[in-house]
Amino acid sequence: RWRGSRRLLLPLAATPLLAPLPCAAKQGLKLSEAMRSGQPVVVLFSADWCPGCRDLEVRMRRLERRYGQEVAFVKVDVGGFPPSVGAQWWAKQFDVSDLPHTAFLAPDGHVFTALVGDVASNVLEADVAALSEGRELPYVMFDAFEDGRKPELPPGWNARSQTQAG
Repeated sequence: RWRGSRRLLLPLAATPLLAPLPCAAKQGLKLSEAMRSGQPVVVLFSADWCPGCRDLEVRMRRLERRYGQEVAFVKVDVGGFPPSVGAQWWAKQFDVSDLPHTAFLAPDGHVFTALVGDVASNVLEADVAALSEGRELPYVMFDAFEDGRKPELPPGWNARSQTQAG
């Protein structure tokens, strides 16, 4: 049964997990901006229709409250209808094949690992804490980037002005 009002689907799919945080640098972060911020990044690929994603997002919000000054947290909704071209592009860059998919990036954009599925809170917190302190992550799972490559930034990215063309 349908409840609530209609939701407007916006073409921009990468959004911060929390509504405005005290730190202005975290407000309105796009994934491309987060990857160029000089901070480590946690990216949650999820969908509203995915129960495990919704549960994981709640846990990620708690972690963002605790580590949000040291780590950028970004959510990419890959479950919109129709699917967002941007979200599909990012999912391909991060080799997302199942949801939820949580990627952990170094400040230089290198992907340390991705944890796939509804991951336990203690595992998430241990990896986020290590990421924030610059330590090796204690839990790794999906190492599609073990060859050292990095996800590409979107076409039209202008590193000098830190904006996307078009």
